[in-house]
Amino acid sequence: KRAFEGYAFSVLLSLDSSIPPPQILESVAYACVPMLVWTVPHFINYTVYFPYMVGKLRPDTFSAEFVSGYLQKAHEDVIYVMQNALMLVQDFFYFRYSLSFPQRLEAFATRLCEEAALPSALRSDVFIAIYSAKYNFPRRRAARETWLTLLTGPGKVETVRTSGTMGDPVVVSYKFFVNAIGAGDPGDPASSPVDDLLRAEADAFGDMVFLDAVEEYPIGNMGRMAMHWIANHTSATYILKLDDDMYIRPMPLLRHLVRQQHSMMYWGFFERSGQVVRDDTSAHYLPDDLFGHDGVFPPYARGAALALSLDLVRLMVHFDRLGLLRRLKVEDASYGYFLWQLVVLGITSVTLADTDEARFALDPKCCTEKSHPNNCWSPLLPGTWIVHHVGPRAIRCMFRTDLQSGYYLPRPTQLASERQCLVTAGIAALLPGDDAQSAGLDGAPSQPCAAFVGAAAVAEWPEVYDPQRTAELPSLCGCVYTPPPHPGQPKPSPMYEGPNGPRLHT
Repeated sequence: KRAFEGYAFSVLLSLDSSIPPPQILESVAYACVPMLVWTVPHFINYTVYFPYMVGKLRPDTFSAEFVSGYLQKAHEDVIYVMQNALMLVQDFFYFRYSLSFPQRLEAFATRLCEEAALPSALRSDVFIAIYSAKYNFPRRRAARETWLTLLTGPGKVETVRTSGTMGDPVVVSYKFFVNAIGAGDPGDPASSPVDDLLRAEADAFGDMVFLDAVEEYPIGNMGRMAMHWIANHTSATYILKLDDDMYIRPMPLLRHLVRQQHSMMYWGFFERSGQVVRDDTSAHYLPDDLFGHDGVFPPYARGAALALSLDLVRLMVHFDRLGLLRRLKVEDASYGYFLWQLVVLGITSVTLADTDEARFALDPKCCTEKSHPNNCWSPLLPGTWIVHHVGPRAIRCMFRTDLQSGYYLPRPTQLASERQCLVTAGIAALLPGDDAQSAGLDGAPSQPCAAFVGAAAVAEWPEVYDPQRTAELPSLCGCVYTPPPHPGQPKPSPMYEGPNGPRLHT
């Protein structure tokens, strides 16, 4: 307490071997930026913001005078970054260590025992929930005919043992989640002109779930009902939620996901200072009496792609059924808000697995900070696995690029039945996508019953899909439009900080 309370910075001369060292936790708890003298190697990859929080000092140049001079001369932006990163790390540690070590150990052991109690033939690793809108058949079709073929074909992704040998296949299943379809009554808010098309699509493909939620925006109620369905219908260790306007490289993503902790895990691209909308004309408006908390959401993973361990999904659903959780209409923020409430209630801890942001391209263009100053947020990178905001034609282009680059093996594929062919042709004629107007390489197959090119994993070189590979993946830049830079007119950042910076929600 004497080393940290009341200080903005504190020098830590040594750390013990525990992870994390209690000195780090004490320093963060007292809102004191730790300055580490690098006498021993230390694991600093707890959270993406941890390296920005700590001051790292070389032992050969360290002295009290050196540290004092460094802090006095440091640019005010450096101090700002360190102190704000400290508050973000507070959130991380608060979520992760709210339960005691024995309680966390029991939760982990319980989940592992539950998984082991199932016969191996009944176990499932990942359930993929793809949220889709009624009219988005072209996106669903593009996914089925591109990256989803890797999950439905013979070439499955496998885990890698610590010895380097191949392990068991990753068992994956998926469903598209769509809002309720009505009875055709004009007064029924669930009814729409395409409901019969959706019934035919669901009957033919068997990969759709209709939720008891009407079309709305934001889709908080749809997301909540999807979690209820998932809690009742799968025993998969991890739940991966995706939107339908995405291109996914599932092989490294799934291999990485199954390496995560089996319990109390929340993975994604996190928003740390999401501002609550107080403008009552906005669709995202939330009144003060529904959500106070200084106008800032608890940390949440952006809704394009996120993963939760099954125990967290079941806890959210259980306490929601009991009416003990306050709800939000903002879908992605609601998951973080549910989990925050469970943490505050002492029900669970949550690990915010946030160190993979470089795998996301949420604004799909090819740029750098040098080429597009202040206008290059979450672009396509050489190691991207997840691309958001892309239409059917771009999805097909990206898949073709991966095939032609040898990242996957081409696999002649056909729809499973004549019924699927007829349904695909019929709906495509009524609900065409942006891939229907092209006769080029990236158009949808003109003859739905003809064979198309799916994909299979390159089994001979499993290291191709190693999540930690350093070699660049095939470039997807040819499939997106990168606008020219706009000097002096930077794109507003999606990160919004209140007047006092991000806050710890306790």
